Amino acid sequence: MSKIVLTQKQFQEITKRLTEEKLLEQKETINEGYGDEFYEMECDVEIDIPAVKYKGYDVEGFNTPKIPVQYYIDVEARSWGIKDIYIYGISGPKEYEFEVEYYVPGDDDNMGETKTETITLNNIDWEKLVETEKEKDMGVICVGKEILMSVNPNQDGTYTCTNIFVKEYSL
Repeated sequence: MSKIVLTQKQFQEITKRLTEEKLLEQKETINEGYGDEFYEMECDVEIDIPAVKYKGYDVEGFNTPKIPVQYYIDVEARSWGIKDIYIYGISGPKEYEFEVEYYVPGDDDNMGETKTETITLNNIDWEKLVETEKEKDMGVICVGKEILMSVNPNQDGTYTCTNIFVKEYSL
């Protein structure tokens, strides 16, 4: 068995290329890499609202558009090799709009109907709201294709995002 001696810069370049190779296998989900360590991904969104009613009516579902999620990947390298690889700085847009579908029952003379309204979440502070679940041995380093946003109603009829759950995949 041969031993290869690399400079730290060579080691970082090899690590970057190996990481990018695995990410390219996820081509349909990873949109872009910016610079050495910044990535963006379009994620599906699942909404979690504790109340099963909207305006007093039964919720039938949510129409949630994909959301761009940005994050950084950092390789902690030592002279002897890679100590760890971190995903950090997970962020997304400050506003997010989705639709809620709810059923309004009719009276004796007419049938009920399903209505759709748009809910806008404002001032989303990703730095404070993101909670991650780490999954190792996934063969790729990235965030998951789906995120879960917990949303609570306010007294004034608006809604606030209270948590954002993101999966982190690593080697």
